[in-house]
Amino acid sequence: LYQMSGSTEVNHEIVKCSARNGDTLTVARAQEGTIARAFNTADPLSLRLTAGSLTPAAIGAYEASNPAGFIRSVPNASANTAGVIKVGANLSIDGAGVLSALPPAVSGAVVLLVNVNIAAPVANIDFLNLFTASYDSYLIEGTDLKSSGNDLVQMRFANNGVVDTAVNFSSTDLDGRSFSATGAIAAGGKGGSFIVNLRNCNDAIGLKAIFQESVGQSSLTPQYESRNGKFAYWGGALSGFRLFFAFGSNFTKGVIRVYGIKTS
Repeated sequence: LYQMSGSTEVNHEIVKCSARNGDTLTVARAQEGTIARAFNTADPLSLRLTAGSLTPAAIGAYEASNPAGFIRSVPNASANTAGVIKVGANLSIDGAGVLSALPPAVSGAVVLLVNVNIAAPVANIDFLNLFTASYDSYLIEGTDLKSSGNDLVQMRFANNGVVDTAVNFSSTDLDGRSFSATGAIAAGGKGGSFIVNLRNCNDAIGLKAIFQESVGQSSLTPQYESRNGKFAYWGGALSGFRLFFAFGSNFTKGVIRVYGIKTS
């Protein structure tokens, strides 16, 4: 509540509204150290953010009454220099931008499991124990992959954390011991990208279905190559996979992301 003297606001009083019935408000007078004043019928009233509404006690009271509708910063006991942003009752973001306390994913939800940036040359990229019974299908993305030599990205699966090198693929790559996730990638070129969809991964006996698409620069002419394929794998239940180059080159750059599709 306040009054106007010309264009200047004067005689402020903070009140707290506890109920409304049409144009009638129920208020507690003289809040936050202000005093109750005499006001006229035409004096203005406005809803404003006050210092008292930002105190820890006030925020805690609002949080308790609205557990799914608040966003606030609280101290981080493990890193005092960074805060934690809490969004509702189920999600928090720490000072490093890491999400935690997510609500359980529903059936069919796509969940990001891995996001890896290749920062140094490496021959194999292994996620041999990544897969779990929580997901039966996976999406694997390789983006902006660069190679130390002219080569093709291959994928092999792991069973119980061990890479399967047996002849268990319908693909003819490496005599049926893997399949190509990409076509040829030229060293010194613009690289290549792929996406692989794996299905029925938890079945120890049945076929696992593989759907692959890729595009990449296959020579410095330049020439580009796109591929898409459908393969089958008849080994055991999958625990993960390995990425490598068919002719022994190293990965020198790129990003690998793996998404799980939640089972029922």
